[in-house]
Amino acid sequence: MSDNVVKFRRIEKKPEEPKGPKKEPGVPDWLPWIVLVAVAVVLYGLQQAQIV
Repeated sequence: MSDNVVKFRRIEKKPEEPKGPKKEPGVPDWLPWIVLVAVAVVLYGLQQAQIV
C-alpha cells in the first residue's frame, strides 16, 4: 500500500540575490521608439504636403 503513496516535497527557493546599486538615470528604454515614431510622423507629414 505504501508503494501507491505520492510523496511531495517543497520546491527549494533560490536565495534572493542582494540588490546591486541602482542604475544611474540615463536614456529610458522607450525613448528610441518615441523618436522613431516621431521621425515617421514627420516624414509622413512631409509626403502629404508634397515637400519630399
